[in-house]
Amino acid sequence: METPLIPVIIATVTIFGITLIIMWAVKYSKKMKAKIGEVANLLGAEFEPGNWKTQPLIRGQIGKRGYIVTFHVVSTGKSQVTYLDLKTPIDTSIQKLAVRKASGAGRFFKKIGLNNPLSSGDPYFDEKVAVKGDPEQEILSILYGGYFKEPAVQLTARKYAVDLKGGELVASKVYSFKKDMNEPALRNDLTNLIEIAQSLEKR
Repeated sequence: METPLIPVIIATVTIFGITLIIMWAVKYSKKMKAKIGEVANLLGAEFEPGNWKTQPLIRGQIGKRGYIVTFHVVSTGKSQVTYLDLKTPIDTSIQKLAVRKASGAGRFFKKIGLNNPLSSGDPYFDEKVAVKGDPEQEILSILYGGYFKEPAVQLTARKYAVDLKGGELVASKVYSFKKDMNEPALRNDLTNLIEIAQSLEKR
């Protein structure tokens, strides 16, 4: 009995297509890691390329402050979204902190059980950045101090969400290979994160 020709053709084309996709993914992954390594070198940082189970990692410092750059992938069911995470250690008495771009931030704060964002007394800042956390009075004193504001404006304008997580201050955003993986942009983002961390530190 002869094997039907059409199913064989379909199976062959499918296998060929899957093979091309895998080859493209491997090639893209190598290109991405090579670029990240190049940026890490320009930053004077260490680069750990990772493997299929771990994402690339950059570890370095600006001034005396250490930082780590990592990536994580979130599955949305039909697709996957890669996030860029900037992290720096922090020693602060603040228990909770969430910093977002002002537009749409109210829905996020309501979702996590927080009330309206804090008012800094600066209309320009409050129109651009939403801040919420605990204890509120301590955060307000930092907002009024001013050192927090400009780096927060710059990071949220770049669509980062900034959160206090354990002993780290973390800035996360949906990763764009072309927009985010270049030395000037990444250095500026890391500098802004570190400046925010320093403004929150115990004195």
